[in-house]
Parts: sequence; structure tokens; C-alpha cells
Amino acid sequence: MPTNIDWSGVAGWEDICFIYMTEDDLEDGQTLEEIVNPPRTNVQTHEDGSTTWRQECPPFNWKYKDEVTLMRHSPLFQMLIVSMPLLKVGQITEENWKETWARIHIYEQVFGKFYAEYVHPGAVQELVGLRFLNVITEPMDAFLADVGKWLDRETKTKLKKILKDEERD
Repeated sequence: MPTNIDWSGVAGWEDICFIYMTEDDLEDGQTLEEIVNPPRTNVQTHEDGSTTWRQECPPFNWKYKDEVTLMRHSPLFQMLIVSMPLLKVGQITEENWKETWARIHIYEQVFGKFYAEYVHPGAVQELVGLRFLNVITEPMDAFLADVGKWLDRETKTKLKKILKDEERD
């Protein structure tokens, strides 16, 4: 189920939650339309007249804000959209932003960083007011219990694989 979001409570949300691009940001010969709808490659027409093709799909899709500006979610905002149900946080508030960052940091420590650098606490604090409308905030204990279950499952799966690989040798 997609995460429904209300970012209107975030001060400066347009600049924090989104990244923008205009023609001034493009390389020579590039167009906004090519960024939004990358050209089709390897187009093949089949005997029945149908066609198939490949198309580059960037990880964060750009869309038109207006006729001369593209927009997309900022990487941090995109990460939160995907991870908040796992982190069990439905809203970032003045009271819980530190705990929200702690959950993000625990997740990164256990499963790896979302980016080249760990998420900075200040980046989470900037998002106070962000609401994930279909995510229920649960106590830290519930989140930590889930982390323990994920680690237990991962460890058991890894052990089975190691033992199976050793049997073959």
C-alpha cells in the first residue's frame, strides 16, 4: 500500500521535500522532456506488428511542476516515504524527531546506510510536521522487536545457506 503523505506542516517543505530542475541545469543538447520521458531504445517491431523497447527509468522520477520546471522528491524524503512504515513512525514532531532519527540510525547500523553518509539528525529535525497518514506510530520497543526479528530471520537464513554450501564441498 502506498504511503499517503502530508508535508504541509513542514516549514519550507517545497525546498526540503523536493528538488527542482530547469533548462539552465541541463547539459548541452538535453531537454526537460528527455528527463521526464527518457527516449526509447532497442525498439523492436514483431511479426504481429507489436513493438517492445527499453527505456531508462531513473530511481527518482522527475515530473513537471510547470512548463519550465521539473521536480522530484529529495533523496531523504524519498527514503522516508519507503522506510517510515518499517520505522513505525507516522509523524515527525518536535517531541519525537530525535527518536525518529534514532530509529533511522539503528536501521542504518543494522542494515547499512541509505546514502554514502549516515542520515544527519538535523535533516530529520527539518522535517518536523511531516505526516505519514496511513502509518501508525508505535513505541520504540515495537520497532526494536521488529529489528530483532529481522536479524533473527536473516541470521537463520544465512546459517542455512552456509551449511548447505559446505555440504556441497
